Amino acid sequence: MCKIVFYVQFDAEFRRFGLARSKLPTFDEFISLLEEIHKLNGSPFTVAYTDPEGDLLPITNNENFAKALTTARPLLRVFVHHKGGQKKLNVCHFVQKKHFLLFLLNIPKNN
Repeated sequence: MCKIVFYVQFDAEFRRFGLARSKLPTFDEFISLLEEIHKLNGSPFTVAYTDPEGDLLPITNNENFAKALTTARPLLRVFVHHKGGQKKLNVCHFVQKKHFLLFLLNIPKNN
């Protein structure tokens, strides 16, 4: 059976689970699943994923979610962040972290 493995990070908590490609949830169902797994209890949050180039892209609707699913081979890295306050999504931080790791590993950047 073909499945997608979701690797989800919320603060310092990591969760890994798999779903069959034939039974993938809609965007709203996925958001509900994340709320349940991470016990968010209605707290506002944002969701993003990393594409194959390492860019952090938002998942905000069914179209974004479908695009994210197409990049899973079979792993899809998902990041959940509190909305607002100091925990808001900071794309620059992730890009800097990626470039620092590439520097440490002596891998040239694509951009």
